[in-house]
Amino acid sequence: MTINGAIVAMAARDMGLPIVESHPKLLMRAARHADPEMRDLFAVYDDLCIRAPDHEADAVVAAWCASRSVYGRWRWNLYDMDRDSEDSGDLLFPAGEAVYPWPERVAAP
Repeated sequence: MTINGAIVAMAARDMGLPIVESHPKLLMRAARHADPEMRDLFAVYDDLCIRAPDHEADAVVAAWCASRSVYGRWRWNLYDMDRDSEDSGDLLFPAGEAVYPWPERVAAP
């Protein structure tokens, strides 16, 4: 996250909004077949990647991921994996506590 990103995250936190992390390209590769509900998202993403700069497609996917978390559709938080590991505490959240929603449970290696 850039300094500007941290400033925006802190402002969102101060307004009572959740801080939600996502990596759209990773999600698009890892979860393409994981959730049938996501079929429409993949179609929109693929179309946007053809018609617009890829950061615009990433912004749409990031907003969608955040909505899945806020509305309780994705209950898995990848950051919980770190909290449950022996190396817990390696993650820093300078802008405030964040969640990293994911569509399905992932087992720690």
